Amino acid sequence: MGNRHCSSRSRREHMVCRAIMWLGIVSAVCLCANSSSSHDRCEFSDVLGDRFVRSENRGGEFRILLSPPEYSSTKAVQKHLVFSSTLARLLTSELRIRTYGQCDASIDTSRFPDLHVYLILNHPSKDTNEDRLRCAQTLESALINSELDDQSIRKGASEEAQFRSQVISNPIGVYSNVSTILRVVLSRIYEPNSALHAIYSVGAEHFQSLDERSFRDWLHRQRSFGRAKLESISLCPPNTDPQDPRVSAPSSDFPYSTMINPGIVTLLLRDGKHVLPQYPRQMVIVGHVSVLNAPDPPPLALVRNKYCNRPHVLEAERAASVDIPAPVRTRCLTSGGERDSWTVFFCDPQDCNSERQTGSVAVEIANDPDVVALARNDVKNGQPRGPYLIKVETTSE
Repeated sequence: MGNRHCSSRSRREHMVCRAIMWLGIVSAVCLCANSSSSHDRCEFSDVLGDRFVRSENRGGEFRILLSPPEYSSTKAVQKHLVFSSTLARLLTSELRIRTYGQCDASIDTSRFPDLHVYLILNHPSKDTNEDRLRCAQTLESALINSELDDQSIRKGASEEAQFRSQVISNPIGVYSNVSTILRVVLSRIYEPNSALHAIYSVGAEHFQSLDERSFRDWLHRQRSFGRAKLESISLCPPNTDPQDPRVSAPSSDFPYSTMINPGIVTLLLRDGKHVLPQYPRQMVIVGHVSVLNAPDPPPLALVRNKYCNRPHVLEAERAASVDIPAPVRTRCLTSGGERDSWTVFFCDPQDCNSERQTGSVAVEIANDPDVVALARNDVKNGQPRGPYLIKVETTSE
């Protein structure tokens, strides 16, 4: 949902990276490389950030703590997401300006209601610890002291609205399309009036209608509450067990969001400028329990090893053919934050030779006992997280 580690890429790579990764202040804090307000807690390092940023350019990970909205109010939850996303863009821009491009950051909403910061050193010196400290202090200063005018606020909100519109109207590649479809489908899977339904229902129009005065009032309250501040994240050592009690867990005050029952979900896309030209017409979505950025738990690892970029022979074709039928390659995309994690299984239209074959692949995956078991792993409130068989149709209306 935020700008994640894509600033140094080409424009095309930037858009793909951002599309896949879709989701003020009072007291000073110690910004030393190994510090954290919770010394006995740790988080796993950001996998996507570490993949795109060289080790010498990594400036550390931080959390911008924000006072949460009233979760029972859809309007309040959406306003917090829109304002915090806009704040993330403004802080990123301010950091670049104040350091003349020496420091950069990817700031996103994956830790809703907080913000996650992946700090980047564009031109590190021999003393990288000093570079990290300087960049972090500059970001904290921007967070505490920046005076944001209407033009800057409008620009930040407009950029986020433009990005969300581009992903729909001008998608780049099948993974971008699937990521877009996932976000739209999740707004259907989560029941209305739930917090996650409110989050996934936010679109470009919410940023286009942002009121600058309301944003400044929100930021002033965040600063006045004394909650909003920059906190260094202590990273877990390699090979840490995700079940280790030292691994940070999401705050328990975020309410459980109910979902519709597993089954078929039909998604209508308008034929015209909002149609996605290269996307699977059928796919399978499964939710699962996982610790953010941690290694896959066994049930997820089992299914991913089966279907992620793997050749797959359809059982129906195997039974109907004397010869061994040609396999098709299945793919997957996993997306998640602290609150939920989902994996999409699909056949790229370039790999499946017909819509019928795409549908057959999706049906077989949805009925796979291992996929069903994944959806039922650690069921909450008696609700399995799928499988959901997604059927994408187009309409001219």
